[in-house]
Amino acid sequence: MGAYLSEPKTTKESSDADGVNVKSGASSMQGWRISQEDAHNCILEFDKNASLFAVYDGHGGHEVAEYCSKNLPDYIKKMEHYTKGEFEQALKEAFLGFDATLASPEVVSLLKAIANGKDGDKQCSSNDAEAGSGSEDEEETVDGLMQEAHMPLDEVMARYKGAGAGPLCRLLKGEGKPPVSPMLRGRRSA
Repeated sequence: MGAYLSEPKTTKESSDADGVNVKSGASSMQGWRISQEDAHNCILEFDKNASLFAVYDGHGGHEVAEYCSKNLPDYIKKMEHYTKGEFEQALKEAFLGFDATLASPEVVSLLKAIANGKDGDKQCSSNDAEAGSGSEDEEETVDGLMQEAHMPLDEVMARYKGAGAGPLCRLLKGEGKPPVSPMLRGRRSA
């Protein structure tokens, strides 16, 4: 059913690290999505007396999260406020400034490269991004997802009726037991 699996992938990828002043642990799980869309940074020696920990939520695609994890740390270090030790202001400006760069043609080309399974590092050329972009099947899938994103939920549900949709689909229709996950159960009414 679209971007979701019929049951979550609960295998966790975990890592531990020891730095000069800090120890850390990180763990990620794919969950209900077709693929892992999130990324993170655990940079223990980000600077002389600073570590950087960040989680980037993919929101429907891994490419921006992956690009941010590879490039935002260096972007932060180049901020004038960061070099002056004004970390709060540096982070505010870095988040807004970096976000604005995501729409630039150069970065969009890199994001396409990442989406198409290429590395997507800063060294990736825009030619690499275009060379493998958009098979007809991929374009049809993207077009279908975009169309569904703007459809009323009832129409989307009707489209998948009888297609063997998973527990989330049945729950949205009001059938079956609620899932164990608090994120999928929804909030209780007051």
